[in-house]
Amino acid sequence: MNSTHSDDDCDILLSEEEAVPYFYTIYKKIFILVIIPIVAGLGILGNAALLFVVYRVPEMRTVTNFYLSNLAVSDITLLIITTIRFMWSYFNTPIEFAFSSFHFGCALVWLITYLCYFASVYLITLVTFERYLAICHPITHRMLKGRTWTVRMTISAWLISLVSASVCLHFYETETICIDWSNSTTFQNIAAKFVVCKAVTNCSWCWPTLAAIDFVQFVLAVILSSYMYGRIIYALSTRTGLTGETSSEKQTTILRTRNQIGRMLILNGIIFFICRGPNEIYNIDDFKYWLVGERMFESKTATTILWFSRVMWLLNSAVNPLVYSVSNQRYRRAFVEAFRRVDKRKKRSSSRNGNENIMISRS
Repeated sequence: MNSTHSDDDCDILLSEEEAVPYFYTIYKKIFILVIIPIVAGLGILGNAALLFVVYRVPEMRTVTNFYLSNLAVSDITLLIITTIRFMWSYFNTPIEFAFSSFHFGCALVWLITYLCYFASVYLITLVTFERYLAICHPITHRMLKGRTWTVRMTISAWLISLVSASVCLHFYETETICIDWSNSTTFQNIAAKFVVCKAVTNCSWCWPTLAAIDFVQFVLAVILSSYMYGRIIYALSTRTGLTGETSSEKQTTILRTRNQIGRMLILNGIIFFICRGPNEIYNIDDFKYWLVGERMFESKTATTILWFSRVMWLLNSAVNPLVYSVSNQRYRRAFVEAFRRVDKRKKRSSSRNGNENIMISRS
C-alpha cells in the first residue's frame, strides 16, 4: 500500500486515496443523520408506549403481551445501541465504524446487537407458538399458560440469544488504521489513527460461520412460524363456536377477540421476516463467496443490500406497536384507556391542589 506513515501500532497503512472507501458517502450520511433519528425516535416512543399500556391496563397483562413486552424491550435496546453506534462513529471520526480509542465499544456494541436480534427471532416464534396452542390446542394451552411456564420460556429465549451472541462476538475485532494526511489540505487537523470495529480478516471460516449461525436460526424460525401460521389460519377459518356453557354473545366476543389477535400476530410475524430478509440475502451472498469464490451480486449492489437491510432492521423494531394498534381493536382501546387514565389522574391532582390552595387562602 502506498503510504509514508510508519507507526508500529498500525495494522493497516493507507494513503489518502486508499482511505476513500472508508469515508461516509452522501447516502450513508442521510441514513445516519436523517433515517436513524426519525425511525429510532418513533420506535422508542412506540415501544415505550406499549410497555406503559401493558403496565397501566390490567386486562392487557396476558401471556401474549408478556412476550410482546419483552420484544419491545429488545427493540428499544436495539434502536438505542444502533443510534449510539452510528452517531459515535460519525461525530468522532470521518471513518466509517471507527471507535476512536474506545476499543471496548466494538465488543459491547456487537454483543448487544446480536443479543437483541436473536432474542427478537425467538420471541416472535414464542408469540406465534403461544397463539398456535391457544387456537389449535386449547386444552394444552390451558395447562401451559401459567406464569412459571411463561417466565421460563422467556428466560430460555434470552439465554439462548446470549449464547448465540457470545459466539458471534468472537468473529469481530478492532483494527488500528493509519492514514497519511501529509498531502491533504482537507484532513490536516484530523487524527491519523483510527480504531475500526470490523469482521476478523485473518480467518477464512469466521465470517461464513457467523453468516451460517444467523441464517440457520432465521430459516428455522421461518419454517416453524410458517407451519404454525398455516394451522392458525386454517383453525380460524373453520371454527364456528366454542364448547362449554357460554352464552352465544360471549362466544362471539371471545372468538372475535381471539381471531383478531391471531391475525395481528400473523401480520406482525410476516412483517418481521420480510424486514429481516435482506440481511439474510446478504449472508447467503457471503456464504456463497466463501464456498465457490464468487458472489451473486457486484460490490456496489452488495453494499446497497447491506445498507438497505440496516434500514429494514430499524423499521422492524419501530413498526411493531403500529401493527398492534392498526390491526387490533382491543389494542387501540387499551392505548386510549391507558393514556386517558393518566389524563384523569392529572385532572384529579390539579383539582385537589386547587382545593388545597383555596383552603389555605381562606385560613
